[in-house]
Amino acid sequence: MERNLSLNEGAITFPNFAVGSWYWMIFADSGFFDVDKLLRDYTAAEWEQFLHGPESKVKLTQYTLTY
Repeated sequence: MERNLSLNEGAITFPNFAVGSWYWMIFADSGFFDVDKLLRDYTAAEWEQFLHGPESKVKLTQYTLTY
């Protein structure tokens, strides 16, 4: 994870989470996060959601996926 980047800038460096990938879209389109906010600026609550958030259904344009 690159904390000096936002989700839109590729902050998640795990291979399957590249910007535009299915897994990235679950995070980016979930509505839980500001995709332009640098990870280093996340609050404690945002980090908790990001790292340990409960399983939730996320409705994307064409699909419903589990976050």
